[in-house]
Amino acid sequence: MLAAFFAALRALSFGPRPRPAVNCDAVDPRDTERLEQCVAARPADEGLLVDLGAAYERRGNAASAESAFRRALTIDPEDGAVHRLLARLLFARGDADGAHREAAAARALQPGTPDVVPAASAGGAR
Repeated sequence: MLAAFFAALRALSFGPRPRPAVNCDAVDPRDTERLEQCVAARPADEGLLVDLGAAYERRGNAASAESAFRRALTIDPEDGAVHRLLARLLFARGDADGAHREAAAARALQPGTPDVVPAASAGGAR
């Protein structure tokens, strides 16, 4: 009987308790903290990364927004909408060349979508 007790005791885990699962199915796109938790739980979810990037951008955290958009593009490099978001962000940060590269990628992936970067901003028409 005592042996069974010790066997059961050894079977228990005394490590840190797992964090409760975060419901990431309907996250408010303005809730940066929850988006961060969801991205930590589901790092390959492009949509969550895009929402997180947009939330960072709204809060004025351009560096984190850029990082989130770039991570999203590593998951789906063919997402023209994310290239457009990144182009707009880079242009606002003063990186006209980077903005034009991303805008060109967006146009190639989604022909007919409006430009988000003025053509003359990089020193001439593109």
